[in-house]
Amino acid sequence: MPWWQYPPETDGLTELRHQRMLLRTLADDIALAGRRLLPAGAPAEWRSEAQRVYLERRWELAALLAGAERSVEEALTAVLARIEVVKARLAAEAADAAAAVTTASVPQAPAQTPARATPGGWSE
Repeated sequence: MPWWQYPPETDGLTELRHQRMLLRTLADDIALAGRRLLPAGAPAEWRSEAQRVYLERRWELAALLAGAERSVEEALTAVLARIEVVKARLAAEAADAAAAVTTASVPQAPAQTPARATPGGWSE
């Protein structure tokens, strides 16, 4: 492995899979928090200004969490695409290595020297 390709792609693939797991966990946590913030509805007895402001603030926070969830989903999509690129590159490298081994293991016919005329006759 050349020094400029550190860490190797397999390590990079492991890191990407770890990022995928973390992003999925984060997306689940954000979705859960957003669902908890959304009120089922304002009770009829919530008539004061402070209660209405509190309810509006919860809606604002739920909207912010929805935006964060979309951002995490976009990051997750990017990580999934990168995983596919790395897997395709590793598969291509493995196929190239297998082809090189196959061609290297096939015995080659010895080179034939053509017969030529010499002053004393023909030589082989």
